[in-house]
Amino acid sequence: MFKSLSLKISAMFVLLTISVIILIGTFMTNTTDKYYHEEFKNINSNVFSEEYVVSLCSNIGNEDDAQKIIESVSAYSGQLGIDSFRNYFLLNGKNGKTVGGFASNVEMEDTLEISPNIITAMNGSVGSEVFSEKSYMDYAVPIMDGDEVRYIVYIKDLKEDTNNILRSIFTIILQALLLGIAISLIFAILLSMTIISPIKSLTKKSQKMASGDFEDTIEVKSPDEIGQLTDTFNFMASELKNTMSAIQSEKEKVETIVQYMTDGVIAFDKSGTIIHVNPAAKALLNQSDLENKKFDELFSRYDVKLGQILYFKHFNATEKIINYDGKEISAYFAPFKTENKTGGVIVALRDITEREKLDKSRKEFVANVS
Repeated sequence: MFKSLSLKISAMFVLLTISVIILIGTFMTNTTDKYYHEEFKNINSNVFSEEYVVSLCSNIGNEDDAQKIIESVSAYSGQLGIDSFRNYFLLNGKNGKTVGGFASNVEMEDTLEISPNIITAMNGSVGSEVFSEKSYMDYAVPIMDGDEVRYIVYIKDLKEDTNNILRSIFTIILQALLLGIAISLIFAILLSMTIISPIKSLTKKSQKMASGDFEDTIEVKSPDEIGQLTDTFNFMASELKNTMSAIQSEKEKVETIVQYMTDGVIAFDKSGTIIHVNPAAKALLNQSDLENKKFDELFSRYDVKLGQILYFKHFNATEKIINYDGKEISAYFAPFKTENKTGGVIVALRDITEREKLDKSRKEFVANVS
C-alpha cells in the first residue's frame, strides 16, 4: 500500500498530527470535567460548613422545621449556583423521599433516584463522592437529630454547563484536527519534494550507469546528508568510469592478442558451450561454424571429458596430442575460475604437424646413420 516514500512521509505526518491532537483533546476534556466536578464539590463544602450544618440541625423539633431548612438553604441558592439544571431538595432521612425544595426542572424531581451519596448521607456522613461516568453531579448533607438522620439536603446538577463546554472543546478539537491534517499534508509534500527529488535523480543516474553512461553528474543543491550522498555518488560514478575504462582497455588488448595469435583458443562454459573462439582455432579445426559445437562433441573421442576438468579436484591442466583432419595438434586443457568458482575450460590449440614431421625425419636420419 505504501510503496511510495512520499505516501509514507504523508501518512506519518498525518498520524502524528492525529495522535497529538487526540492526546491534547483527551487531556483537555478530562481536565475540564475534573475541574467542574471539583468546583461543584468545593462550592457545596464551603456553603455547608460545619457551623451552617449545626444551625440547620437546630431547626429540627420546631414547627415547620422542614420549611425553615428549605428557606435557609434558599438563601444560599445564588452561591450554590441553583438554576434550571442545578436544583436542591430536602429528603426524608429514612427513606430518601422528597420533602420539598427547589426544582425548576420537573423532570429532575420525577427521576430523582437514591444515589450512592444519598445512601452515604442516610448513614450520617456527607455524600460528596464524584462519579465521572454518571450524567449528573450530586452532594448530600445529613441533618441530624442526635444520632438520627431526620433530613438530607440534596444538591443535584445535570452537568448541562459542563456538557456544553465539553461539546465546545470537542468542536474546537475537531476543527484543529482537520486544520492540522491539512497543514501536516502540506509539510509532508514539501518535505517529500526536498528528499525525494534528489533520490529520483540518484535513481535515474544509477539506471544510466547500469547501461554504461557515466558522463552526467548530479547537481549538489544542499550541504546536508542528501547533498553529501549526492557528492559521494558523483565521486563513485567518476571512479567507476575510470575503472570500467581501464577494464575495457585491458579487455580490448587481450581480445586483440587472442584474435591475431597463431595458436587457436577456445573457451567453454560449464555446460560445454563455446563462449569464445579465435580465427586460428577455426582454421586449425577447419570449421567455420565452430561456435555451434559442444566440448564433448569435439574432444570426447580423445579421452578428455568436460566433467573431469570441471569437477575433479585433483585434475590439473593437461596436454593432449590429437590427430584432427590429418593434422597433429597439441591441445592444452585448463579450467578457469569466475568469482572463486570454476567457470569453464580454456583449450589452447597449436599445429605441431611440421614439428612432428621434423622429429620423425630426425629419428629416421639417426637410425640410418646408426
